Amino acid sequence: MLFFVYKYNNTLARKINSHALKAASLDNRADSLISFAAAFGIIGTYFGLYWLDSVLGLFVGILIFYTAYQTFSHASHTLSDGFDPEMIKKIKQLTLLDPGTKHVSDIRGRTVGNQVMIDMIVYVDPDMTVRAGHDITDRIESLLYDQLGIEYVTIHVEPYSNT
Repeated sequence: MLFFVYKYNNTLARKINSHALKAASLDNRADSLISFAAAFGIIGTYFGLYWLDSVLGLFVGILIFYTAYQTFSHASHTLSDGFDPEMIKKIKQLTLLDPGTKHVSDIRGRTVGNQVMIDMIVYVDPDMTVRAGHDITDRIESLLYDQLGIEYVTIHVEPYSNT
């Protein structure tokens, strides 16, 4: 039963992009595997396989350590504002699809809860109007939302120079 709770929580965590629910699902997985190990240990002891209890105890210890490592490494990356470099590349590629964008720099991303927040600098034609620059940022924001589900984007517009 615990394994099904793990599968449900893991699927839901991916769907809503929840790091807390992902950590809970890893705990559910560990609990289900520990329960199986305990059951096998009891059955093994019943059949005289006393050594099996020690082996399964070692397995449980390693499993607990591995689950803690997974949870800690992911949490420490997120808490230190770590962000996926592949996502940065996708954001840059999508931003450069806009015909008014000449260059993109300083893309920074962070995750707050299950929301992604992006800050970036977009370089545009220095002679365009403020309205035209604003229209470019609106198009980029819409594109990032439609393609990647990113709602919170802060774009600073700078004049582009070849020099």
